[in-house]
Amino acid sequence: MFSFIDVFLFIFSEGWNSLMHDFTVEPPGCVASDNLYNTDCGSKVWAYILFISWNILSMYIFANMFIVVVTDNFSYCYQIAAEFSLVNRDEIRGYPFL
Repeated sequence: MFSFIDVFLFIFSEGWNSLMHDFTVEPPGCVASDNLYNTDCGSKVWAYILFISWNILSMYIFANMFIVVVTDNFSYCYQIAAEFSLVNRDEIRGYPFL
């Protein structure tokens, strides 16, 4: 559950670098082991590649797609509301001159 929240925050570029630095811990600052599941060590190169590529991909593509969908839906709602409105666009533009 918390990983989905983290990924959502990373999409909007919030706090991704602190987690990236947690993944860059190398010996002697971690417990090294031959078994992958018994170690808490990371790799600087792979952490930088993973998080920077995710940041570029998500921030510049997914966030922009989200914004486009929201603005498109607002314009669609405005078009529907404009058809049923008692005041049309020409009357709104001419209001200060009345």
